[in-house]
Amino acid sequence: MNEFQVPTRPVWVDVFLADGRNLSGRMFLVEDPRIDKHTDLLLGILNDSREFIPFEVSDERGARGLVLNKDHIVRVRLVADVEGARESPDMPDLEEALDVVGTPAEETAILYLSDGSRISGQVAVQTPDSLSRPVDKLNNALRFLPVVHDDGVDIVQRCHVTTLD
Repeated sequence: MNEFQVPTRPVWVDVFLADGRNLSGRMFLVEDPRIDKHTDLLLGILNDSREFIPFEVSDERGARGLVLNKDHIVRVRLVADVEGARESPDMPDLEEALDVVGTPAEETAILYLSDGSRISGQVAVQTPDSLSRPVDKLNNALRFLPVVHDDGVDIVQRCHVTTLD
């Protein structure tokens, strides 16, 4: 049956859900982008048409698979400091992760989210130069949008942004 399996590579993330839970684990990116457009990118998986995605959670009970409903994901944080991940060829470094996002807005924005958290950073969505303000980038984003900050990248679901400051 191996000839029918789709090759993937894991990406370590923290997932913040609308019910207040935070999950640490791995999402799986398709290794061959010809199989499914943009699923070789984390942003592509989050913005594709599927409502549910597989996730391997790592917690006190060990590693186990579960399925996430994308509607309930508030944000996903790329994790660059998982023990042993830096040596793993499967773990993209932060610079590679930044390459998949658009040009960040020049000004820093504070996004307040529906779970009570806030993210401060630059909204990174591809827009024409005439639409370079954070509000323009937010209005032109797909379902999930990257926010670049000093600690890395958070990918935020637009419908969970309550205010932009």
